[in-house]
Amino acid sequence: MAPVMAFWGNSEPLFTDSFNIESFTDETFDATVLSSSTPWVVDFYAPWCPHCRHFAPHYEAVADHYGESTAVHFGAIDCTKYGPICNRYDILGYPALRLFQIEADPIKMPFSPRPKSFQTVVTWIEETMTEKNRSTSVALPDFSTFKLDDHKKALRGPKAEAKKKTEAIDARANRLRDAAHALVFSFETSFFMGAEPLVGTRYAAARSWLQLLTKRFPLAANQKQLAELLYRFESQASWTADEWRLLVALWKSDSHGRAYPKDLFTRPNYVECETFTCGVWLLLHALAASDGDVAPLGVATGVRSFVEHFFGCELCRMHFLEANPISKLETLLGDPATAKDALVLWLYHMHNTVNVRVGHPVWPAKAECKLCYKTDVASANRTDVAEAAVLKYMTQAYAFPATDADVDRPVAANDVAMGADGTALKGASAWEAYTPSTPLEIAPFLLIATVFFVVYRRRTISHAIVNKDS
Repeated sequence: MAPVMAFWGNSEPLFTDSFNIESFTDETFDATVLSSSTPWVVDFYAPWCPHCRHFAPHYEAVADHYGESTAVHFGAIDCTKYGPICNRYDILGYPALRLFQIEADPIKMPFSPRPKSFQTVVTWIEETMTEKNRSTSVALPDFSTFKLDDHKKALRGPKAEAKKKTEAIDARANRLRDAAHALVFSFETSFFMGAEPLVGTRYAAARSWLQLLTKRFPLAANQKQLAELLYRFESQASWTADEWRLLVALWKSDSHGRAYPKDLFTRPNYVECETFTCGVWLLLHALAASDGDVAPLGVATGVRSFVEHFFGCELCRMHFLEANPISKLETLLGDPATAKDALVLWLYHMHNTVNVRVGHPVWPAKAECKLCYKTDVASANRTDVAEAAVLKYMTQAYAFPATDADVDRPVAANDVAMGADGTALKGASAWEAYTPSTPLEIAPFLLIATVFFVVYRRRTISHAIVNKDS
């Protein structure tokens, strides 16, 4: 077999890293293309085919040209792996394009002795859509100035790739900032809702929640800071509100400059969120999508316990607990082979269930993830959701590197920053390199800690005097 493959060329599938081209299997093709009300252009190809490989960057350019449009989607299927699908549509040569969901049968791109190209495919799509009274709502490019090499460089060149990666990491950094801000707010306000001191069942729930955070909260340096908070928490068997708030204030001061980003646990406000609940959802999605030593079932039960004991909206808490009994979570996440993806999808669907109940739009919007839905608009109906695309979206948006050293940022030659845990970082932007906190930076937190200490000390002395007099 090896000599044959050497003769025919590379057998690796195409488009696996494409953002705007969905790679289908025999299972996902029908569920995605045939169930959609939106037109799909599908490239039927064979990896060994030199013409397929020559056409691949043209097809990527076409898909990227229509990238902002929700009127047409693009996919591809490897006929060497999924032959029955290709046979169903009479694919007699490669590459072959079909336009689905315009009429009952897929429309073939006419054969031409000239190779398929960016211009011929865009022209065919526009002419076919116009003929069928449909529109892509995308203006035709200037073919006279279009050069595939220039287009490939703009899309795939080192600078563009670095910029794209930087923007993605910066977006995750801002989500993480908002998640951490909500987490710290919950530390400061939620642990003592209607009950003081923190003892017994609520103490155990707080301890379990902190333990989960030390294992699943994104990035090793942040886990270290949370582990320090857990260590201090476990130094007492119970906590009063004043004692705990003093501890949190001191911990925030100590963590500044040692977390990623360095102000992660000390920011005074949100970056993108406007509400506490928005930040909580970002936190929960990050815990679900990130890797860690806690099994998916442990993450789900930990989230459930947090909502049960420390989430202030009574009606929200009741709905969440009713919708997620422990028995349901055990069934959903009991299979180790599927539990990781099932955890991410469970929180995704739970999030949209809440959105529908409170009158918020389904998330993410169709424009943000157009392949996430089989319908023309975002839908919370599970049958309308393309779960494979949702998993890809959630992973890109919320899964963080396992260690700080994996935060891959473009930097100048020999520019290596050291992280808070001593690992080498490849760069810094939203993810600042570790720098020691200056007195000016930590002064507000020291002031808060001092105030709490004075108040706590006065109360202790007052209690001692009263007890002595009595």
